[in-house]
Amino acid sequence: MRVLGIDPGTRKVGFGLLDEEEPNPVRRPAGRCGNMVRPAFAEGRSLAKPVPGGVGVLSLGSSAVPIHKRLAVLARELRVLVQRWKPDVLVVEEAFFGKSVQAALRIGESRGVILLIASESGLPVIQYPPAIIKKRVSGNGRATKAQLAYALSMSLSMKVDNLAEDATDALAIAFCHLLRPVSL
Repeated sequence: MRVLGIDPGTRKVGFGLLDEEEPNPVRRPAGRCGNMVRPAFAEGRSLAKPVPGGVGVLSLGSSAVPIHKRLAVLARELRVLVQRWKPDVLVVEEAFFGKSVQAALRIGESRGVILLIASESGLPVIQYPPAIIKKRVSGNGRATKAQLAYALSMSLSMKVDNLAEDATDALAIAFCHLLRPVSL
């Protein structure tokens, strides 16, 4: 399964693609082991493999560019991503009230475009709240961005500290989905 994780925004949108490794019914969630974060593994193997070139940030324009034009750029760029990478599922962070109501409304506009493009493409959409993403990936629902990046780098066996935060967040969103409970 190929998972496209999206970190919504109105100036920058992070994206990350992961291919699920061979299905394994034995999964254990990430968690804490003493003072260290225990990355998520399935019997010692990573659950996911990053898609080469499949992580980055879509730049939609500065805040000086009208929002409707930035959302049009998002729609166009996301269509290209979906057509190029052919994901099986799109995973996006749920809306939350972080900084202000106005910021939440703007993120909601971005999420609306993302959901529309997924629907047009026939992609199933899964949404997770930020705390669940952090908990599954790092073992701590209140993890910092640095802790999340560390857990991702350990779990995916890749360097993420050179990625933009939006791209790292998108990878975490995709990886969270691959860590979902498995029904037997």
